[in-house]
Amino acid sequence: KDTARRNETWVRGAPQPPRIVRHPVDMYICRRGATAFTVAVQSGTPARYQWRRDFMEIPGAIGLSLTIADPTIDHAGRYDAVISNECGTVTSDGAVLTVCLGDFDCSGEITSTDFFQFLAAFFNNEPAADFDGSGEVDSVDFFGYVGAFFMSC
Repeated sequence: KDTARRNETWVRGAPQPPRIVRHPVDMYICRRGATAFTVAVQSGTPARYQWRRDFMEIPGAIGLSLTIADPTIDHAGRYDAVISNECGTVTSDGAVLTVCLGDFDCSGEITSTDFFQFLAAFFNNEPAADFDGSGEVDSVDFFGYVGAFFMSC
């Protein structure tokens, strides 16, 4: 009888694979914004994390969260986290990052206000109008922004 109890306790206390208790959620980000995907996990042993975009590992993205700042259109996609410990591996649900480059004022939508704010920054040679990140405000920035504005989100 005593042996059965010890075995029962041992089975209950055995290490388990990680379990996701909160998955990352879809995010929206504008050109000069920042956002973070997070995952919450229960794991009886130390867990390892690897974030992926469109099923491809992101080098160095090995924490509980993944921060994205000053995005380009290349940041858009589906993100998930692969979590593993000595007992197994689990993958989070995917979350979609929408990058809206035309949302100049980061209001969450593209309106004429965005266009006029970009124009004001452009004609005043402000760094915010450096759409391509070249260090100069020029016609490439103008046409890049106009394309993003009409492409919508």
